[in-house]
Amino acid sequence: KSSVRPATAPAAPPPAPAASPPAQISLDQTRLELLMDAMEEDFAPLVASFLESTARLLDELDQALHGNQHELAYRHAHTLKSSSANLGATVLSSLARALEAQGRKGSFDDGPRQLAAMRSEFERVARALAAPAKMGSDQLFLRSPSVPNRSAEKLI
Repeated sequence: KSSVRPATAPAAPPPAPAASPPAQISLDQTRLELLMDAMEEDFAPLVASFLESTARLLDELDQALHGNQHELAYRHAHTLKSSSANLGATVLSSLARALEAQGRKGSFDDGPRQLAAMRSEFERVARALAAPAKMGSDQLFLRSPSVPNRSAEKLI
């Protein structure tokens, strides 16, 4: 007897894994380019100032949240929302807007988690701002006597 088996079609390949959604872009490149064009040599000090003030505001927001100083936390969230939006840090601005809305309702129950997300996003923004290829400059951050070096140089 022959042990020849009938030919079978090869098994279909497994389905491709679902593509994960792209991460939301931390910076609005169009907004940044408009600012760069408008501000010219004043753009780098603006970015350095943004990084310095945002790092400070995040620390002050943390203290306000842990000290149950809701009005102060609300004001810091509002300031972070506005300054981030002005520079094109849209995701950071949205996170600050959400925290501001919590404060408007009188509760920061989700404040620590929101603050952690804001810190993480701020790190992404700082890295994106430090990317010379995206910014069209070999040295975006130059030492400026008016801006402490703590944030700008540490985050590059």
